[in-house]
Amino acid sequence: MDYLVVAVVAGLAAVERKGFLQAMLSRPVALAPIVGLALGDLRGGLLLGPPLELLWLGAVNMGASLPPNEALGTAAIAAAAVLSGQALGTGVTPAVTATVPSASLGGSEAPMFTAPSQSSSSGAPMSSPPDGSPSASPVMGASAIGRASIACRKPFRSTAARPATKATTR
Repeated sequence: MDYLVVAVVAGLAAVERKGFLQAMLSRPVALAPIVGLALGDLRGGLLLGPPLELLWLGAVNMGASLPPNEALGTAAIAAAAVLSGQALGTGVTPAVTATVPSASLGGSEAPMFTAPSQSSSSGAPMSSPPDGSPSASPVMGASAIGRASIACRKPFRSTAARPATKATTR
């Protein structure tokens, strides 16, 4: 039943954001306490509102631009924090309010960059040492800046469409 309440509040906030009334009730500082009140933890919603507002402070509706939907994100994050606090029996604590915005920015993936343990003077990773200890292995996207060498586990691939090229002769 809690999920249905959160879905209704989030849906109304998403409509209020652009389509109806536009009284700024969909901003995180106002929406998080509403979600907290709907779930029975007004204090938790009041604690979550300001950090989430700071997170989405730059997402402003100006003209025809559509920034990321901070209303749905706030409703989901506030509901997750309030429901987790209720399940644990602790409620939303100030420590949670400090970690929620930073946790919503990051992911659960392994670090994207790793520093190899050895590199040659040219910056290219060296072969494995004979004792079997971990070392820098050739990784796609390896680059060197001075003596520090950084290897990228996931190479950057552009998803932008490339225009067709035609050879023109005169």
